[in-house]
Amino acid sequence: MLDASVSDLRRLQGNDEQIQRFLATALRNISVSKVDFEDIIAEPISTHSFDRVWISSHAVFELVKYIFYRILTTFLAIPMAFIAGIVFGILSCIHIWVVMPVIQGCMMTLPPIHVIWTSLTDMFIGPFFFSLGRCLSSINVKTVQN
Repeated sequence: MLDASVSDLRRLQGNDEQIQRFLATALRNISVSKVDFEDIIAEPISTHSFDRVWISSHAVFELVKYIFYRILTTFLAIPMAFIAGIVFGILSCIHIWVVMPVIQGCMMTLPPIHVIWTSLTDMFIGPFFFSLGRCLSSINVKTVQN
């Protein structure tokens, strides 16, 4: 399977548009549910067991994979959809009725807090650091080499 893909890619060498289309198709085809018999039973081609055993084990593998997928999907799809619906419903409710009102409340209280903070900074912090800067500006540092 991979050898054919590599040879197809080499054949397309030099045509960027076709290579991009080929890679997009290859990425679309990659899936966890596409497990082949050869991916699980790794008998090399030179050491296959008897044909009947190989064909039977391949048929059993495909049948069991198909049946278990159907059974698991039947029993898990509806409960998982139900749980996902509940979770996303709760998250939507919390976002609409808790998070957004808190953010809007903060946005409404920030302008008066900004005015108060600016006034306090201008009254206390600004003059203090201005005076400190003037006091420390008279200090000279000289380096002496021995």
